[in-house]
Amino acid sequence: MERLEELRNTPNSPKNPFIVGTRGTQRLMEVMENMLRGRIAQDQESTTTAPTNMAAAGTHTAACC
Repeated sequence: MERLEELRNTPNSPKNPFIVGTRGTQRLMEVMENMLRGRIAQDQESTTTAPTNMAAAGTHTAACC
């Protein structure tokens, strides 16, 4: 709790881990973009190799039942 009070009382302090600045924010966005591109590529790859008729392949597609 003491650390939270310190952050609350000095929000623009260089010690504040929530203030990352423009460079830090840009880096975060680049990392997220790369992760999303990788995920999209994985999804596209799996749909091209998966059977087109999932019911015929015996795959359970319902999320809850």
